[in-house]
Amino acid sequence: MATIYYAAKDDKAPFYQSGGTHMGSSDLNGTDGSIFNSQYKDKNVWVYKMTITAKADDKGVAIGTTPLFDKDGNVKIADAGKDITLRSSSSDGHKVKLDAKNYAVSSLQQLYNNATGK
Repeated sequence: MATIYYAAKDDKAPFYQSGGTHMGSSDLNGTDGSIFNSQYKDKNVWVYKMTITAKADDKGVAIGTTPLFDKDGNVKIADAGKDITLRSSSSDGHKVKLDAKNYAVSSLQQLYNNATGK
């Protein structure tokens, strides 16, 4: 089982309904005490947690014929991304304002935990 945290811009309805723009490395390149680019300070973003059950090197969860998780259980999701279909055991999105507390996070997991109070 693997857990992926990711973020989307607040430019569309939450992507689990109709699509949102995935935040890439230029959005998550913060140097101002945040993981976020400074253009997102005091703006809303969506943060998601997805838990995936798949074994390393398992073609049952794959991008084409390449397993999503490599032989060591790692996955790489880049700016351009890849079209994949995942059946997850949980997927949960939260709209979060990047106020002083939320902007200062060091990971998407921390942002998700702030959003859920965990």
